[in-house]
Amino acid sequence: MTTQNFFPNDSIQLDSFLQFCNYISEIIIITDEDDKILFTNSLFKEHFGFSDAQIKNKKIDKLFLNKKIVETNGKKSIASMIDKDGEEFDCELKLLSQSNEEGKIIYKVFFINDLRETLERKRELKETADKFQTLFKEIRDGLYESTPDGQLIDMNPAGVELFGYKSKEELLKANIAEDLYLNPYDRTKFKNQLEKDGYVKDYEIGVRRKDGTLVTVLETAFAVRDKDGSIKSYRGILRDITAAKNYEAKLRKYIDELGQVNKKLIKSEEELKELNAAKDKFFSIVAHDLRSPFTSLIGYSEFLRDDFDELTDEEIKVFANNIHESAHVVFNLLENLLQWSRVQTGRIKIEPEVFDFSILTNSAVNLLKNNAEKKSIELINSISPRTLVYADQQTISSVVQNLLSNAIKFTPREGKIEIGCDIKKTNVEIFVADTGVGIKDEDKEKLFRIDTHLTTPGTEKEEGSGLGLILCKELVEKNHGKIWVESKIGKGSTFFFSLRTQG
Repeated sequence: MTTQNFFPNDSIQLDSFLQFCNYISEIIIITDEDDKILFTNSLFKEHFGFSDAQIKNKKIDKLFLNKKIVETNGKKSIASMIDKDGEEFDCELKLLSQSNEEGKIIYKVFFINDLRETLERKRELKETADKFQTLFKEIRDGLYESTPDGQLIDMNPAGVELFGYKSKEELLKANIAEDLYLNPYDRTKFKNQLEKDGYVKDYEIGVRRKDGTLVTVLETAFAVRDKDGSIKSYRGILRDITAAKNYEAKLRKYIDELGQVNKKLIKSEEELKELNAAKDKFFSIVAHDLRSPFTSLIGYSEFLRDDFDELTDEEIKVFANNIHESAHVVFNLLENLLQWSRVQTGRIKIEPEVFDFSILTNSAVNLLKNNAEKKSIELINSISPRTLVYADQQTISSVVQNLLSNAIKFTPREGKIEIGCDIKKTNVEIFVADTGVGIKDEDKEKLFRIDTHLTTPGTEKEEGSGLGLILCKELVEKNHGKIWVESKIGKGSTFFFSLRTQG
């Protein structure tokens, strides 16, 4: 609204002031002493939509719904108005009066603020505050605010329940590090990380309820700083994961148990494979290795039966000797088969005891001395008297006899075989060394395997089953020992096995 229509004593200063009013963020109405409108700024027109002609010389009280406006000079009051769309709204009204020298009011300046936006913001803020307050009260996770030195400022109902206190007031008296943390050092680590990074996420800690029971929680928090950047408090959330941890522990236990079951199944499968291989080996030995000596027995006995009258005494003696050797091979084979089958079926008893190993080796050497002498082999027993071992005598005797028999079989005439030992701290390593033909590297692993049939004739075509070393391995392991071999082609072989010195 222009000024010349309303102000009879216009001036440049007044005009500038009225122009300035158009840039003020408040509605401005200027009236005379009779409350007739002289001036309105541009914001008035935006709100009410009246033209200059429509409001010229109108009384200001026509704009207000209130019947009477409280005119308190310089102080604010609340009034109701209607805008150009007919919508009623509350406004904040401030009146300034200008008087002449006689004290008579010349004009009045009304400053009006539309409170709708302010009230809407207050309403939204209240709704937001109510929502957060509801969330604070109803969320099932613990929400808290605390001082940096470990004193609680506030805690929601879920947090009070989490720590097992009767009321928030009772809980706020607790010291976080000393009363709530299971390990006070965790509080120090948590605080250091929080102050370094400004926040901590999913920090797993153990806390103590009032009744002493333990709870595992995940804590996420951030530091609240004042205008100077100093930390004034911590705000965070506590999520109880005790049930999840217990479930996780149970799940881990079930997985471990399943792993053990799986291992047992794998072991059972391997044992089944070994049993099938053992069965195949058994039938292979019965079908193959028994045939050869029995063929010799049948052949030589037929010669004796059919040509006895034509044979010389020397020829009869040779045939009888061959029959004896074949029968001896069959007997040894059957002995090994019987003992091996007892091991496989668990019918062999291992009864360990402390005994003098030198006595056992003396017996075995004496038993096989004749076999060695037939090939002019020197058989040396280097086991010292009072060499004590802890094992089952019967099964270890079979091991020694098998190893010595094997050495005699693969050692040529004029060779040498030695049985000795090396005493360690907790066990004794026994060796049987020969100057025989040696073993190929690719055959060393096959010697102790049931699923590979490795049988080789001796230096004088002695027959064997290939079962003796497999039996040795089974019996040594039943006595908690190990067996292995070192060999070079043309130089000889050394078989080692270990036995404990005490139970």
